[in-house]
Amino acid sequence: AMYYFKSYSQFLYLFEPHLEQIRSWMQLPEAPTIGDDEIAMHVRLTDHGFNGSLILSPKWYCDILEKESFKKLTIFTEDSCATSMFEKYRKWNPEIVSSPDCMTDWHHLRQFRKVIIPNSTFSLTSVLMGNAKTVYQWGRDQDPIPYIKHGISWFTRIGGRYWREEA
Repeated sequence: AMYYFKSYSQFLYLFEPHLEQIRSWMQLPEAPTIGDDEIAMHVRLTDHGFNGSLILSPKWYCDILEKESFKKLTIFTEDSCATSMFEKYRKWNPEIVSSPDCMTDWHHLRQFRKVIIPNSTFSLTSVLMGNAKTVYQWGRDQDPIPYIKHGISWFTRIGGRYWREEA
């Protein structure tokens, strides 16, 4: 099947009221679940600010990894060859995943129960169509995600601290 998203749709409030309908349209096969002892992370290496630095600091990811309990870290990215960008995560011995076909990665990301994502249509839609039960998403103060539904514990950054509501 072909899925085509033409928008900047990385905000839960755009999908949430229509989530069950979207799921029915997509007719996705059930994704096998990758359990709570593993965590997935989506790192967008093409997100650069005006000064050339990454918009989302590796420190944000590292702070979450320090708090979470897991045995294996899988990082999804568009450029697995940019090994210097992953030095900050070395102590967790991550598996770096970057398939030539982004839909392969999208389906793989759907399998994880614990996920850390930036503002990204790619990762947000994968998480919403998958097995996630704990999600950390970078959020801007003007775009908070103030609710949890569909059995997912959602965390977002608001005013420099994490907001959390249990499902």
